[in-house]
Amino acid sequence: KLVAIEEKKIIKKIVVVEDDSNTVVMLPFFRYYDTKNGMFPVESILFREGRPPKITYAPFERKTEKLSVFNTENLMQASSLVDCDGKTVYEGDILRLKHGKKVTFENIEMTETIKKLGKFKIIGNIFE
Repeated sequence: KLVAIEEKKIIKKIVVVEDDSNTVVMLPFFRYYDTKNGMFPVESILFREGRPPKITYAPFERKTEKLSVFNTENLMQASSLVDCDGKTVYEGDILRLKHGKKVTFENIEMTETIKKLGKFKIIGNIFE
């Protein structure tokens, strides 16, 4: 539990927060696919006991308007993987491997397996 935030900075798309006990917490990045408006970065996820999490995101064109949902099915977490064009890989991304085979990055647990396969390119997402 963070007591007081001393410093907040972004390092390679990972937010690092330090508290009074010098504990460093790395917060993952998420994006959300809105079936009406498309793909957007998540601004916050509020976890509440006994209730679904509240996911808040802001469409790029309407930065002042924020939308909230309670459905995690279209929520995708960023991985530590980067494709040959420097794009971050998220859950649900479809990758083309160097030999032409296509693979869907289903979840974060696949990270080490994909690293071993060599270079790849993101060619889409399961929602697009």
